[in-house]
Amino acid sequence: MLILTQLNRRREAEALADILRTRGVSSRLGDSGEVAVEPDDFEAAFAVLAEAELVAASPWTGEACPVCASHQVRDCGVDWKHASWAFLLLTAALLGLPLLWRRRMHRCQVCGEGW
Repeated sequence: MLILTQLNRRREAEALADILRTRGVSSRLGDSGEVAVEPDDFEAAFAVLAEAELVAASPWTGEACPVCASHQVRDCGVDWKHASWAFLLLTAALLGLPLLWRRRMHRCQVCGEGW
């Protein structure tokens, strides 16, 4: 099972689990407020999560994968390998201090695509 979200209040987690069950999505409620769903039901469960405006409480980004259109996308942090060193040097020369523009990385848990 995939953890869909983790809520601080047990009552909110129970309400979300009940909504998922009424929509035909099998879910499991954990001890610390996490709501888990089967991988096959993830897209339907994520749609319910978006309707309830609880995407911010989720470990998922809310973006769709450009390859397979799945919403099982996680934020992997900053990719320093693809940082623009030319931009870094140019801003250091013009402004006297470098502006560190970094690129955020996302990874799809279904197809493995990274962008």
